[in-house]
Amino acid sequence: MSNFIEKHPAYTLLTTFFAAMTIAFVVLRFTLYDNKINLHQAQIESKNAQIEHVKAENLTNLAKIDYLETENKKLEELNNFYFNWISNSDNPLPALKLQIKNLTEENNKLKEQQNHQAVFNQIDTLKTNNENNRNKYTQNQRIQKSSAYRDNVTEIIIGVRDISVLGETTTLHINFPDNTSKEEKVGAGQTFSYSNNATTYQLIVNKIDYVYNYVEVLIVEK
Repeated sequence: MSNFIEKHPAYTLLTTFFAAMTIAFVVLRFTLYDNKINLHQAQIESKNAQIEHVKAENLTNLAKIDYLETENKKLEELNNFYFNWISNSDNPLPALKLQIKNLTEENNKLKEQQNHQAVFNQIDTLKTNNENNRNKYTQNQRIQKSSAYRDNVTEIIIGVRDISVLGETTTLHINFPDNTSKEEKVGAGQTFSYSNNATTYQLIVNKIDYVYNYVEVLIVEK
């Protein structure tokens, strides 16, 4: 009878089912256990990081306290010095007035020197800016309708396709130095930025003249 049950397909299916359930239970248990361990580990690491941050803040605060205590000690020593000096002097007022006068004169001299230095710094800055602006590349160019212009320094090519009747817009075809191109209807004042040989330039549409059929552009180095 037992052999008959063991050979029955249902017995095999049930045995396989329970074995699979057992394996699944074991795997699930270990997975949940591992996840719990990982979660606890992450929480521990987060707490450790918070502790280290608090320690760093405490060290910074201790350093500030040490500095303030040192400065306070210096002020106490200075205060004691002046207190002893005034206590041991018969008439400290004239000496104090003289010292205040000397300190005031010295302070005024220092302020005057600082003002002169600030003026000199401003002059040097203006000179530097002027020198830099003088050395920067600029090019103003008129381009007739149905014509193109190539700037040899920045290697940009600008073509004028058409100009609107009112002279408000023009269609430009632009070939940039990086081999990209753009065709766009633009108005006066529109700008394009591009680079060539590690230098950045700006193309500005200055003027659109329908009567004389030209567009004026300005190329400036940034």
